[in-house]
Amino acid sequence: MERGVFYRCQRCSNCCQWPGEVPLTDREVNRIADFLEMSVYDFVAKHTDLRLNRGGLTLREQPDGACEFLGNGSRSRDRCANGAAMDSEA
Repeated sequence: MERGVFYRCQRCSNCCQWPGEVPLTDREVNRIADFLEMSVYDFVAKHTDLRLNRGGLTLREQPDGACEFLGNGSRSRDRCANGAAMDSEA
């Protein structure tokens, strides 16, 4: 198992507002793809990048480094557009 920073997500979006990887589990990839009504293939191609350590996927970032899903569309900048699709532990 990879060692690193692990946390329990409080859904506050504080971690999501600056650059940094958001590692995705296989379960999260499937849940987010379902939530967005996309195939897993399309979700991975459009919304993820390979992690720097090449050990999995991370959510794609906006140009300012914030998570792509933070404030997506008409949503507030402090809200995740994925809602409950993300696991509560990372």
